[in-house]
Amino acid sequence: MANYETAIQQLYVAYYNRPADPAGLAYWQGVVASQGGDTAAVSAAFASSDEYVSVYGGKDNRTVVNTVYRNLFGRDGEPAGLDYWAKTLDDHQITVDGVVTAIAGGAQGADLVAFQNKVKFATGFTGVLDLHPESAAYNGSDALAFAKQLTSAVTTDASLATALARLDASAADFVAASKAPIMFTLSANADSGLAFKGGGGDDVYHANAATFSANDSIDGGGGRNALLVMDEGSLLAATPPAGATLTNIQELVIGTGGAVGNAGAYDLSAFADLQQVAIDAGGAVNVKVGDKVELNVQTSSGAITTHGGHTVYTSGNTAAATFTGNALTTVGLANTNQAATINNSTADHSLALHLNGVGNGATVTDSAARTLNLKVGSGEDGAGSNVNLAAAKATALNIDNASVLQLTTTALAADDKLAAMRLASAGEFSADVSGIASLTTIDASQSSGANTLTVASAAGLAVKGGSGVDKLTMLGALANNAVVDLGAGNDHYDFVQLALSGAKVDGGAGLDTIVIKDAALLGTSGTPVYSNFETLDFSSGKGSYDLDRVGSVTTLHTHARLNGPVSFTNGRADSTIEMVSQDLNLDLAGKPADQLVIGADIKFTMKDASGSNDRLSISMTANDAGAEGRITGQVQANTVETSGIETIALHSTVDKLEADNPATPGNEARVAADYVNSFSYLRAAGSKTLQVTGDASVDIARVYSDTLTTIDASGSSGNIYIDGVGRSAGAAKTALTYIGSQGVDVCQATDTGVVFQGNAGKDEVLLYRYEQIQDVIKFTKASDSQLVWATQNSKQVSGFDTVFDFQVGVDKIDLSGLHLAAGANRDGFARLAVASNTDHILQSTLKDGVGVFNDNGTNRSVAFAMWGAKDGWMLVDVNGDGNYTSDTDMVFAMYGTTGVPTMSDFIF
Repeated sequence: MANYETAIQQLYVAYYNRPADPAGLAYWQGVVASQGGDTAAVSAAFASSDEYVSVYGGKDNRTVVNTVYRNLFGRDGEPAGLDYWAKTLDDHQITVDGVVTAIAGGAQGADLVAFQNKVKFATGFTGVLDLHPESAAYNGSDALAFAKQLTSAVTTDASLATALARLDASAADFVAASKAPIMFTLSANADSGLAFKGGGGDDVYHANAATFSANDSIDGGGGRNALLVMDEGSLLAATPPAGATLTNIQELVIGTGGAVGNAGAYDLSAFADLQQVAIDAGGAVNVKVGDKVELNVQTSSGAITTHGGHTVYTSGNTAAATFTGNALTTVGLANTNQAATINNSTADHSLALHLNGVGNGATVTDSAARTLNLKVGSGEDGAGSNVNLAAAKATALNIDNASVLQLTTTALAADDKLAAMRLASAGEFSADVSGIASLTTIDASQSSGANTLTVASAAGLAVKGGSGVDKLTMLGALANNAVVDLGAGNDHYDFVQLALSGAKVDGGAGLDTIVIKDAALLGTSGTPVYSNFETLDFSSGKGSYDLDRVGSVTTLHTHARLNGPVSFTNGRADSTIEMVSQDLNLDLAGKPADQLVIGADIKFTMKDASGSNDRLSISMTANDAGAEGRITGQVQANTVETSGIETIALHSTVDKLEADNPATPGNEARVAADYVNSFSYLRAAGSKTLQVTGDASVDIARVYSDTLTTIDASGSSGNIYIDGVGRSAGAAKTALTYIGSQGVDVCQATDTGVVFQGNAGKDEVLLYRYEQIQDVIKFTKASDSQLVWATQNSKQVSGFDTVFDFQVGVDKIDLSGLHLAAGANRDGFARLAVASNTDHILQSTLKDGVGVFNDNGTNRSVAFAMWGAKDGWMLVDVNGDGNYTSDTDMVFAMYGTTGVPTMSDFIF
């Protein structure tokens, strides 16, 4: 094939002012050969190439022409020539490639010499780029600029001679100037010389266990260069290849399925230019590096031993890790349960210790560090860390925690040097630091996470909480100059001894809880220690709690059996007493109990009861977390006593319900109303209203109050069981108004009288019959008491109420809310007999209900279906059609009636 190199180099010089790159030259020779030696296609392609556009784009035609002159001859064009060629381009009489061809073809004299010399240089330069790094370097703006600089310097014969004499040196300079990344592949031989010298870019050398071999001499040149040694098996030698040198190699990556090093270290410390080494192994790793190296080691098996380096990160080791080096400032441990020892004898040094998924209470030791800076993240599986920190000389511990850290401090406690601990970030942290007697400063003000700490009081103790949830348990008597500020967040403070006078504990912003198991721990005199707490947890408590000594508490909480009676004085308005069952409830002996038995009385007294609308909430929460097939976890309270509070709001609910056991034939699943939270007694002196809400049921043996006039359970969907209201001797016997729940209401009237409105549900009311005290049974809608007949497709629904011990001529049945037909309908009631008091007999007697309310030709609003001399079913014609209509008209049962009711016993 004919050689068209000169013609192609002429085009490179003319258009780009540089020699052809070897690959480009070979390509375009093929194109010209295919065109029979015609370079027009090449010229046209050059005139539209990206490189051409980057040089000439956006320039006017006169500038373009002048650039051609400079490329060809090394001078500016004469004005006449510039004007001529620019005009021909402006007039579209010629294209740029035509201009280049014409100007080059017309060269003579010095111009011709300059053009020819540039082409000769270009030919020579391309020819010396015969090594891989030289040809690979010819890429990118830096390489092109350097090649143009060399070409521009050639015009005269003398400059050509100088340039040709320096071709090899220029090629080396060119490679160094190029920032193009060069990829090398090592051979099994001793690789060295220019063929393995990198350029000015970030070069990468690829090798395996066989090709990273003896006497390899690798020079990465400029840039940041890497050697990758990938051993897919486990063939990597125990030491680096003999005689191998690495120059200007900043990164080394070793991957192997086996171990790295053995009893002796895989010694890389002689490779002085290394800055970063990464090892991914399938076995134990023992490696040595220079002090300026950052070392990353990952293994799936075995121990990790390192020597040197300023930063070492490890992951996955299944045996202990040991790090030795006096330049070590950072150590990272990840995804391991193994102990780690840092040997750095530099006195008073600081260590940055990174933990990511280090578990099993692994001991991490640095016996010389003065300051430890822990940075905690998650492991590969999202797990946090659980470590025992041994730092015999450490006085400061700073923890930046973004995950979960459980810190064991037995070693720190034994050394007893740590004076300050600081917490930051949003992670979850827990530690018992009560054994570290030297610790006087705990600062979590930069933390937004959940921190749980057990602390021993010390003179001058200063504790600052963060903006997250801080839980602090204080052991020992809080010193008189100790200051605890829990900061923002919903914090939790627990203590076991009476604080000394002068101590300060501030709950800070948020809804904070103080735990006091014995009221005596509050003290009775001196300036109060505690402030800004919203909740008092008195679980397992006893004694009289002066709420003035705990700040702004409005919630009183217990979830455990009390150790004795509890009273609260100086209570705030709108306070809440809450009793919350746990997944596992315990008795006083610490044994599991089926229910949360409060076990002692609770008394609440207002600080100022002079208001007319004071309110106290009592919340009871059942919790059936077991799977016993029976109801457990109900709250069973003793007496709760209050005074001077107009409204008591009782809320009964359930958290977890018994679920169905699919392994048994029955259905054990429960609904909220199956759970009954209970009081022995509620003593509410001065109260007017008891409100009952929630989805669980309530059982109150008796309410004692001389002033209570209303029990309103309309906000409850549970069942309500109450034995009425007791008044003291001599108190006014004001009738109680009872408004029922949406469930079953079972109410017993007392000698005060009751106005009973049962609302929905199958309610029962036992009226008072020992004196002529008027009780009123009130219905406001038909659905308050109904019996829905059974059909072929549905069962009977019994939602009717039952009234016991109605006194004829004394008690009343109030139907005014039903708006029944007036006139003759209210002048009497129809009567009929039924064989028994069962509801299915009633259905069979009434049949289709036609004419049930017909009394000798007159329709009545009420009919009495009697099964005895005085007892029976009272039927109410709500729709006024004279017939009993299931699911529309109303019915209720009456037992123990003193006589047959008359119309005067009704209120219409």
